[in-house]
Amino acid sequence: MSLAPLLAELDRTQLLREVVEAEAAYAFKHALTHETAYGSLLRKRRVEVHGIVAHAIEQLYPDRLDEHAAMLARHYREAGNDAAALAYSRRAGDAAACVHAHAEAAERYCNAVKLALRSGAGIDMLLPLYISCGRSQELGGRFDEALGQYEAMAAEARRCAARAGGADRLCRHSFDAQPRPRPRERRGSLGAGTGTRPNAGRPRRRIPSLMDPDAAPFIQRPAPACDYLRRASAGHCA
Repeated sequence: MSLAPLLAELDRTQLLREVVEAEAAYAFKHALTHETAYGSLLRKRRVEVHGIVAHAIEQLYPDRLDEHAAMLARHYREAGNDAAALAYSRRAGDAAACVHAHAEAAERYCNAVKLALRSGAGIDMLLPLYISCGRSQELGGRFDEALGQYEAMAAEARRCAARAGGADRLCRHSFDAQPRPRPRERRGSLGAGTGTRPNAGRPRRRIPSLMDPDAAPFIQRPAPACDYLRRASAGHCA
């Protein structure tokens, strides 16, 4: 059965409106109409519809999955497929991070962390997700939230260590896998031979991060790493 007559009728009755895009698309004209239509579906039918929509998107846009990753994550989550929702949440976070959309990246990584915890994912998957989420929050200037992510990561590492042992090894493996920035030059070498210093007189705020080379002595264990970030945020680290 063709959808065109049905869509035309819904458009005529002003329940839907055509969205002007490169591809044919329709949206509910009013949010209340959307909520009423969605609420009228039985729970089982909602799950089925979300799954159908997710599969349709994958089939229609196989070369644009990064672009639709956030939408796919939502549909798979509502369809009860946590494994696919987790994969697409992480993919959506990576896509947002690549274009420096730090708020969106943090939100999507946080969703991935929640899905990973709910599905009982292992520590090898959890730690990179915690780090990605925390790093996106740092880059967005949300240092308190980033610290909360790192503390949650440390707590999760301890829980896993209590069951299997080796929290220090797990955290060391995770952090050592991350690229480290090059050490900064000594202060005495700035402007050497010129008699001046770049940006002289301009205060530079130091952003605390576990990617900072000064954090190296602290990141071998979860608790000292979190303590470093807390003290650095307060300006107590050199």
